[in-house]
Amino acid sequence: MSDYPILAALGITVGTGCFLAILVPLLIVQYWRYGRLSATRLLGTAAVSVYLCSLIAFTLFPLPTVAEACGLRTGPILQAIPFGFVADIAEEAAKTSLPGALTGFVTLQVVLNVVLFVPFGILARGMTHRGVAFTTAAGFGLSLLVEATQYSGVWGLYPCGFRVADVDDLMTNTAGALIGALLAPLGVGWIRPAAALRTAAPPAVNAPRRLLGMALDWFAFTTVAVIATVVLMAAKVLMLGQDATQATAPTSIEQGLAALVAAVLVLAVPALVGSGASVGQRLVGIAPVWANGHSSLPRSLLRASAVGGVYAAGRVLPALLDGWPLLPGLISGVSGLVVLVAVISALIGDHRGLSGWVSGARMVDRRRLLSPGSTL
Repeated sequence: MSDYPILAALGITVGTGCFLAILVPLLIVQYWRYGRLSATRLLGTAAVSVYLCSLIAFTLFPLPTVAEACGLRTGPILQAIPFGFVADIAEEAAKTSLPGALTGFVTLQVVLNVVLFVPFGILARGMTHRGVAFTTAAGFGLSLLVEATQYSGVWGLYPCGFRVADVDDLMTNTAGALIGALLAPLGVGWIRPAAALRTAAPPAVNAPRRLLGMALDWFAFTTVAVIATVVLMAAKVLMLGQDATQATAPTSIEQGLAALVAAVLVLAVPALVGSGASVGQRLVGIAPVWANGHSSLPRSLLRASAVGGVYAAGRVLPALLDGWPLLPGLISGVSGLVVLVAVISALIGDHRGLSGWVSGARMVDRRRLLSPGSTL
């Protein structure tokens, strides 16, 4: 019992960390599916993350040693008699008193098993907007997974049942999920349904969405450049028969070639496919459109190179011109200035940004291209 505050703090801390770790993918999914961010669904997801981590903490931790968990016994342990806790409470009442039994450990554990799954019922129904039966069945399934984990000794981690797998726990957990499902409309009715977000009219592209797309473009470019550098270094080691531990750092030429590969794969290729949107724009559901509603190869390439191409040149040319006085630094400085202007321009006006102004494109939600009869 004294461990409960520590376990609660552990669940909150780890759950918050897990939510922050998946925050960017969550933003991408929301922009792609809905064209907008839903603060209520993000908050609900954070609550789910904290709850699941807390559930793991309360049902598995603190982890004992094998000797502490098993002692002289081996194999799983199962309490398969329904309502066995009633006999335990009656036995405790015979030893003490009925009020004492009703406030004792056995009763408290039953109550805690119910309370532990009430948040699940609230969150599961609030996030999925499914019915009471579905939510209760999901609670049963989750509780069954917990009991199976305990019965199997954390799936073989322990040679005995990690804790007693109890059918009463399964029943009381499911009851808690049912109570939570019934309370959900009062507790989390403010969470907007995913279906309503999907069917809402596509919104105008805003500054945060544009900035996230630009950040994803930078991340994609950097990742491909790093992978290309590793491949070039590995190829050099194999071709020269070197020991990998003795391989030297990549040369400026190799870094420039890696950046060139990234420019082709991340900037040029996406401009030639579909709407011509960049990798980051596609991930957040943005598409460039022109006055007549159709793109062309020259305009798509111009849009891709107006900022991305200049940034890539700032990575490629200085590496290839290493040793020239002033020129590499000048190119890098101009490239950085263009990127800064692009970021600022994405924050103002209609958020088309520098690449849109140069190529004549506007940025719209991708679903506008899929809506018959939509006006761009």
